[in-house]
Amino acid sequence: MRDEVAELGTRYGIVTPYTSYLATDGSFELVRRDASGAFQMNQDAAKSIKERSGRNAVELSVQQNAQMSNATLAPSSRNVFVADGMNNQFVGTKNFYNQSGIWQDAEFKSETKLAEVRIQFASNEYFDLLNREKELAQFFALGEQVVVVWKGKVYRVTK
Repeated sequence: MRDEVAELGTRYGIVTPYTSYLATDGSFELVRRDASGAFQMNQDAAKSIKERSGRNAVELSVQQNAQMSNATLAPSSRNVFVADGMNNQFVGTKNFYNQSGIWQDAEFKSETKLAEVRIQFASNEYFDLLNREKELAQFFALGEQVVVVWKGKVYRVTK
């Protein structure tokens, strides 16, 4: 069940107890689990909360703001573009990951063997496709290399 919740959260860009879109190096943690598994506030974080200035207060503020922005859900999927970072982007209701310079739809699974349409970025075929399937433009706007699952097909934009 946990794996299924994590997979759905990742696919649709929903923050769950098993997924997170905030990556840190672990040097600043707000809470930790104690030996019994209960959450305990990090003593340094508790002290930082009381501070109004200084490095720790700034780090805590940045962390809290990032967490709040990741928890915000858009009420509509039309014309919504929310950027969460350099390696993770949300476009409408789709979640994309940057894999070696290629923006890949979280729904894409190579083992599903969906029909694939390969198209060169900015070619005549690229613009013809966008004229036929206008909704694809929001996904293709991510860059020159994009993989998106749309209407039962995989569209792969290449350089």
